Amino acid sequence: MAIAAVVVIVVGIVDHFQVEPAPEVEGEIDGSILSEPTRLCTAGSTERCRRGSEVERFLDRNELTIRQAESVGAGAQGAIALALEGIDGTCLKAKWRTQSSAELTNEPINELAAHRLQQLVLDESDYVVPPAAAHCFPLDAYRDSVDAEARPLEGMDCVLGYLSYWLGGSKSLAEGREEGLFPTPALGPSAWDSNLFDAERFEADVAYRRAFSLVNLLTFLTANGDAHAGQFMFYEEPLHLFVVDSSMSFRVPTNPRMALREEDLGANLLAPAIPRRVADRIRDLGPHQVQQLLVLEELKLTDGGAVRVEPDEPFQTDQHLRREGDRLQVGLTSSEIGRLWNRVTELQRRLEDGTLRVF
Repeated sequence: MAIAAVVVIVVGIVDHFQVEPAPEVEGEIDGSILSEPTRLCTAGSTERCRRGSEVERFLDRNELTIRQAESVGAGAQGAIALALEGIDGTCLKAKWRTQSSAELTNEPINELAAHRLQQLVLDESDYVVPPAAAHCFPLDAYRDSVDAEARPLEGMDCVLGYLSYWLGGSKSLAEGREEGLFPTPALGPSAWDSNLFDAERFEADVAYRRAFSLVNLLTFLTANGDAHAGQFMFYEEPLHLFVVDSSMSFRVPTNPRMALREEDLGANLLAPAIPRRVADRIRDLGPHQVQQLLVLEELKLTDGGAVRVEPDEPFQTDQHLRREGDRLQVGLTSSEIGRLWNRVTELQRRLEDGTLRVF
């Protein structure tokens, strides 16, 4: 009887992690309409690439037109992909999740929060989270191009959500395993365990050392509760790792399936050392910089949409989404900021006592 009760509880918890399904989108994005280069610039890359700051400016534009949309498959947490065109004709691909898909255990705002956090500690060539932005698409245009049944949040005439840059040219961890770039777990290349940390390789392989330390630093700082193998992508030359889903971070409960895994990169900083420049930026972080994440974006609501404006003082900081008249703020909560600051000070302590080395 007791075992049955436990099973019921576990099933209930897992079911709670199921999020609102993504809109049913037919067709796929025609890659030929995207503006080259689509690869994100990373340290040491010799291929044509697009700088992180350029992507940020694009995603921050108030006027973006949806050219095409496509499904990104099961397990994408209510996400779809959009091909977006700016007023200058540039067309880029981004992952998109609406604010209405948010749940206690799955917050799309965390994609933006993870990006803004990495800006505090990483140069743009070291980004391990795709650049992200909040956006509110005019309702009629969104219904015409994406979801005819879309409904805005109460009192709004646009569909609010979050865009994350699509990493052109990147590969999945499973593909890397098949190519022999990462070890393959006993359950095969698609196994859920990340199995990313290799202590011997960390000491011997310079490119791997940098790639792993950066991505582990961000999963640790964000307290990513769902850092399984499917959340990581990489560039091969030079090796650069990304974590492409941070929706279960900062305050949301850990995915219960993580308890069954050997390696949890959200709960633990396994990297024994981090780059010296990154360490210096962490040492210099103070409460004021971290508290900036209380306001990630501020939008001014207008007839038929919303425009990005300079953030004002935060209000209602016990909520992610805050509205006051025509002002709309999105940001981390004060309690999340407190937990994040605890992780920052933990890293500062480790750097001070030498238990976290630099290279």
